[in-house]
Amino acid sequence: IDRLSAKFAKLIETVYTAEDAARIRSSMVRKYSLLVNNYSLKGYAPVIQKVINYIDLNLSGDLSLKSISQKFSGYLSELFRKEVNSTLTSYVNQKRIRRATWYLNSTQMQIQQIAEEVGIGDVAYFIRIFKKSTGKTPREYRNMLHKKEAENCKNKEIQ
Repeated sequence: IDRLSAKFAKLIETVYTAEDAARIRSSMVRKYSLLVNNYSLKGYAPVIQKVINYIDLNLSGDLSLKSISQKFSGYLSELFRKEVNSTLTSYVNQKRIRRATWYLNSTQMQIQQIAEEVGIGDVAYFIRIFKKSTGKTPREYRNMLHKKEAENCKNKEIQ
C-alpha cells in the first residue's frame, strides 16, 4: 500500500486537467480496492481467490457458472459455496449490485446504461435483482440519494 500511495502521490503532482484527475482517481479506487480485496481473501483457497478477483475485474462480462467453471475447474460451484458461503450466481449478482449503487451514487448514467456496465443486458432483470437486494428500484434509490443531498445542502444553509 505504501508503494502504491507513493506512486499515486507522484501522479497527482502531474495533474493538469480534469480528465487526468478523473483517470487517476478511477485507477486509484480500482487498485486500492484490489489490494484490500486481495488482503481480505487470504482465508480462501487459491482457486477461490482467483475466481473472486476474476469476477471483480470482469463484472461486465459473462460470469455465468458455466463460463467461470470452464475457466477454472469443474467442482468450482461446490468449493465456492463452501468457502464463500454463497452461490457463485448470488455472489456475482451482489457484486454487480454494489457496482450499480456506485454508478447511481457517482454518475448521471441512465439505468439501462448502468445495467449494461455491470453485465446485465436485460434492464427488467437488473431492476428486479436490484430491488431484491436493496429494497428499492434503481430509480427510487437514485431519488433517495438526491433527496438526502438536497436535505444536506438545506441543513448547511440553515447553519
